[in-house]
Amino acid sequence: MVFQKLLIHYRINSVISLFIKVDNFEITEYILSELFSEKMQLNTEDHPLLMVEPPMQNKDNRNKLVEILFENFGFKGAFF
Repeated sequence: MVFQKLLIHYRINSVISLFIKVDNFEITEYILSELFSEKMQLNTEDHPLLMVEPPMQNKDNRNKLVEILFENFGFKGAFF
């Protein structure tokens, strides 16, 4: 399974780099897609999203993540 391989990839990387810096948004988008549709079976258009982020999160990364959440998943709102 591709999803399990991606999780193994992230487990190999340090936890700090995973939560502070997102540098591959294609993988992030794939993981979020699997999470919302397959694991949670969530209709994203019916719910706003509450996200928790690390204090050192880059503003550009946050903006890119919000763009992905709104445009690709159809969330009506996001709270950080």
